[in-house]
Amino acid sequence: MEGEKIVGLFSFLKKKPEKLPVSVNVEAKTSEVEVRQRTPGELPLAYVGEYESPSGGFVNYGRFCVVGVNRETGRKNTRKYEAQSEKEARALAAADGLADPMEISAEQMDVPSERQVAYALDLEATLPEGACKEDVSAIISRITDEDEDAPDPGLSLWAHESGVRFSRFIGAQALLGCMMFQMAGVGKATLYAYAVYLQENGGRFSDPRKLPAFPVLLRCAEQVAGDPALMKSLGDRDSSDLFGPNRGTKIYKATASILRDGGAIR
Repeated sequence: MEGEKIVGLFSFLKKKPEKLPVSVNVEAKTSEVEVRQRTPGELPLAYVGEYESPSGGFVNYGRFCVVGVNRETGRKNTRKYEAQSEKEARALAAADGLADPMEISAEQMDVPSERQVAYALDLEATLPEGACKEDVSAIISRITDEDEDAPDPGLSLWAHESGVRFSRFIGAQALLGCMMFQMAGVGKATLYAYAVYLQENGGRFSDPRKLPAFPVLLRCAEQVAGDPALMKSLGDRDSSDLFGPNRGTKIYKATASILRDGGAIR
């Protein structure tokens, strides 16, 4: 018994002292970054040639009210359209089933709200005289999204001539978002083919119509637009994919294959 007690005593003495629990206090410090306009004066406008909106503001389209005769009922109907010209608004009305005689008038863009203007001024935005609600919204987004650079003139002109509607105060990245959202069919497929072309060859977004490879881009877009499965795959992509198209998608593989066969990319 005494031997066991002695062994037990030595075992006790050999035990390592228990570690005391350690308490760590982590103090997280946060600092707010002031959001305000960084560009001196008015933000630069997107280039759309000599176009001026008949509805005021700095948008690249007008608002039109069209009164025409409904072909089915024979009664007068009133429709409203956003279009670049009265001629385009007339064509849209005709496609909707309205017939002559038509009365077409341009309506003014909405004025910005007091709350909208106050928020823009809090961001130290410079608001030009005559800016409409859409313009002020674009300016606010441009500041809060840190997207103050103007789009490349070639890109904005191509978007304008493709029928994409936007405020000329739109930022460079936001314009690509508008294009991806508003373009359809061959136009959207051309934009995506252009993005794949840039990813493989380098360069930045401008007017693809000036590229020697544009006919190949267009043929690619026509093939893609004629394939519902590829257009569905393209529809699943968003504007962020334009800056680095995902090589694992169906639309990328098909587009790259067509461009490669046409000699536009290696």
